[in-house]
Amino acid sequence: MTTWRTQTTDERPACHDELSPGNARRRPSRSSAIILVLTGMVMLALVSLVSLNGGWNSIIAERDISLPNIKVNESVHAEPFEARFIRASITDDLKSLGIPKQDGKRGILIYLETMITTDFSVSSDILSKSLTLQASELSEVYALPEDSEKPDPRPTIFRGQDLQQNRAVVQRSFQPGLTQYVVAAWAQNKTEPLPTELTLTLSEFTYRASSVYGGMYWFDKKEKFSISIPVEKLEQ
Repeated sequence: MTTWRTQTTDERPACHDELSPGNARRRPSRSSAIILVLTGMVMLALVSLVSLNGGWNSIIAERDISLPNIKVNESVHAEPFEARFIRASITDDLKSLGIPKQDGKRGILIYLETMITTDFSVSSDILSKSLTLQASELSEVYALPEDSEKPDPRPTIFRGQDLQQNRAVVQRSFQPGLTQYVVAAWAQNKTEPLPTELTLTLSEFTYRASSVYGGMYWFDKKEKFSISIPVEKLEQ
């Protein structure tokens, strides 16, 4: 019985061409591969973030949206408050108002009337969170020295009638159906130039259940109005 042998045209190993000097292929280094993977992950995260925010057009549009400007003594609604800004003043003597003196600080005072729109009481802490003053070197009037530089200091809300009588009584809460005259107060370093006008924003909140513990509270802060108020003559 005759056995035929088929001669192969090329019995060299498949890797021969890859290893030959003329056909050598460069393999990516380990560090290059890691960089490529990280770049891909960053791009994927960026695309996901843009998609969640409605795409690039929404992001660009948000930049161009300016807050409605309101006037002094104009009544506006920013949940949970109806508010009317009356005037602004600056004082170098916080102690004369019954507020503990802070060395090197002046007081910035915003006077307003407010009424809540709910049928239950609302903490003054919510009003404090809703007011943002556009000014430099601010601090809270009761801030300890080590806390005086914290970002975005919130104002202390005082009862207006008492402050006019040099008694600094903090407004603890707001009751349904009552219009209340209050003063929002910040401290500012005296090294800053005296402003002739103060600009602040008023934000609104949504009353909903917490996704963490289920209780109802005010969440989702969103800026709603902007107002510029002329500063009255420095109080001595």
